[in-house]
Amino acid sequence: MNRGMIVMITLILSSVPGSAGVILNTLSGTGNQEPGWNGGVEGSFAASGGNSDRMTLSGGGRMVWQGENDVWRIQGQAERAESHSEEIARSVVGHLRQNHRLTGPMHSVAFVQIQHNPFQRLESRWLIGAGGRWDIYDDERGRLSLGATHMIEVERIDGMTGRETEQRLSAFLFVGRQLTEDAKLSGVCFFQPLWSAFEDRRAMANLDLDVSLTGSLSLLVGGSVEYDSDPPADVDTTDWKTTTGLGVRF
Repeated sequence: MNRGMIVMITLILSSVPGSAGVILNTLSGTGNQEPGWNGGVEGSFAASGGNSDRMTLSGGGRMVWQGENDVWRIQGQAERAESHSEEIARSVVGHLRQNHRLTGPMHSVAFVQIQHNPFQRLESRWLIGAGGRWDIYDDERGRLSLGATHMIEVERIDGMTGRETEQRLSAFLFVGRQLTEDAKLSGVCFFQPLWSAFEDRRAMANLDLDVSLTGSLSLLVGGSVEYDSDPPADVDTTDWKTTTGLGVRF
C-alpha cells in the first residue's frame, strides 16, 4: 500500500470527534513476537475554545510477556472529557488475558476485565471468560483470528440495588495487516449475546492504524463503536469515538 493510501486512511479515521468511551483492542501485538517482555504506552490530548470549550485527555498502556507456548497480557486505558470546566465523560477499563498454544493454530483464551463508566450509569462491570481462538492465518505480514468464549458478567448499575449477574457468549474476529514497513492496520469486533436470550446482545468494533515515526515512537489513529441492545434507562444504545495520539513501544 502506498503512502497516499495510508494518509487517506488516517484522515478518514481521525476526521470526526466522537463521544468518550473506552474499547480495548486486546488481540493486537501478539503472535510472531520474540519471547520475553514487550509493551507500550499511548496518550492523546484535544482542546478547543471560543464557541466550543472542550478538553479531552486519554491514556493507556500494556505489558505483554510471550513465552514459547504462553502469552500473558495486562492492559488498561482511561479517558476524561470536560466542557466549560464540567466533566462530561469518563471511562476506565482494565484487562488481564492469558493464551496457551494447544496445537497448531488453536489457542486457549482466559481473561478478567473491569470497567467503569458513570455516564453509562455503569458503576462497575466485571467480565470473566474462557474459551478458544483459531488463527486462520498468521505470518509476519498479518493475522486473521476467530474465537469464542463463555463469559460471566457481574454489573453494578447506578440507581439500582445489588449486583446483576449474567452469562454471555463472546465471539470475536481479529484482522491485523502490515501495510508497509512503517504502518500496520488492525481491527477487532465482538458479538456478545446472552445465552438465555440472544436478542439481548452487545457488539463492539475497533479499528487502529499504527504508523511508526521513529524506532519506538508511533502515530496512533483509531475509531470504535459500541452497541448495547438493552442499556440502562436514559442511556443511548450506541457509543462511538475517533482518536489520534502518540504511542511509545518498548
